[in-house]
Amino acid sequence: MNEREQPAGRGSAERALYDRLDRIAAIPGAELSGLSFVAMEEGRPTIERYLGRRRIVEGEPSLDLPVTADTRFRVASISKPFVGVACMLLVEEGLLDLDADVSAYLGWPLRNPAFPELPITPGMLLSHVSSLRDVERYTLPLARSLREFFEPGGEAWEGGAHFAGHAGDAGHAGHAGADPRLAPGRFYEYCNLGFGVMGTVIERLSGRRFDLFMRERVLAPLGVGGSFNVRLFSDAELENLGAIYRKGRGEADWDPAGPWVAQVDDLRGVRPSADPGDDVIAAYLPGGNATWFSPQGGLRASAREVARLAAMLMNEGELDGVRILRPESVRAMRAARWTFDRTTMNGALGSGKSRCSATALFRTTDSKDEFGGNRLRESGGILMEGHHGDAYGLLGGMLFDPAARKGFVYLISGTADDPEKRRGRFSSYSLWQEEIQAAAVDYLYP
Repeated sequence: MNEREQPAGRGSAERALYDRLDRIAAIPGAELSGLSFVAMEEGRPTIERYLGRRRIVEGEPSLDLPVTADTRFRVASISKPFVGVACMLLVEEGLLDLDADVSAYLGWPLRNPAFPELPITPGMLLSHVSSLRDVERYTLPLARSLREFFEPGGEAWEGGAHFAGHAGDAGHAGHAGADPRLAPGRFYEYCNLGFGVMGTVIERLSGRRFDLFMRERVLAPLGVGGSFNVRLFSDAELENLGAIYRKGRGEADWDPAGPWVAQVDDLRGVRPSADPGDDVIAAYLPGGNATWFSPQGGLRASAREVARLAAMLMNEGELDGVRILRPESVRAMRAARWTFDRTTMNGALGSGKSRCSATALFRTTDSKDEFGGNRLRESGGILMEGHHGDAYGLLGGMLFDPAARKGFVYLISGTADDPEKRRGRFSSYSLWQEEIQAAAVDYLYP
């Protein structure tokens, strides 16, 4: 249901949380197109809130539909922890070593030309310290090869800009003079392309197409009906797929006074036409290029479904009595692989949120400084793990505290104003994220 009434029998804390979420979703000039929210206690969902519309078609009530508990959105980088689970399954099967040279799994050498003697490992790729960089694009059509990103002459080579220390890298004189601090394993810079590499590795090790492997080996055991490929959805599932929006009057401009403009997944319940073509998908040999399935951010899932992943991780690999991962695998996944060091400035903080990176997960560090930081409420004092998402207009987060067995998930499906103009007061998060996270933490940790 599109919940706006106060549920009967709720206590004052619950009512206060609902009221805060309602106010955040309706900030004048910065309203949200849709919001899904789930809070978790004792490792399971206890509070949910669904606001706004999953499909906005003004003047056509039959097509204009609300956000519900079953609504799935493209969850952006919250997809990455699901890929991390897939990698840990392969580790458990003895097929993958997170600290081995990823070249051995790809079947061709992946080396940063600035550091040709140093291997790039799966663990580095999953924790954003591989020395790979995002440039103009990090996905290619299915018929293309992943190698095009990394080999001179490839159509996606882009002058070697996918590697730290390349000739055009700011402050560096090319490969011969590359700063050793940028070598694989030493410097953090968030990189989506690394997950495209790991998606391809998953295919090569499993022999299965990435989207199928994820649905069969990760999503189904978790009780998640989502998918990295909308073509796998049934007609009913397509009907519950929500679009991602922003307000504007042109591709380059935000305009809070403008109409809601769909950015992705505006299918309106209609199965997408073949693109790049069913014949190309059918002919695709797994292991050539999984980037088309967007391992870095292409999962469609509901907030409830994302909460199931958080529950599994809090329960050390078990969910509803079913063992998904071994406890030691979950602990290895959660273990820090990179931590920000102010004295050496060993990471490109970007928007300032990341201070501690694990395997396809992050940890908040309660930071609040000149770089922004990742404090979850103004008074601080709360540390959580998980991942955020930001793409096409979606803003979201999956955060959990294994020790307290508490957590929350939120998916914002669109904002009326540019998030860069609506920054938080005490962190690097957007205004809406900061407010939702603070409301959730205040409720969970009174």
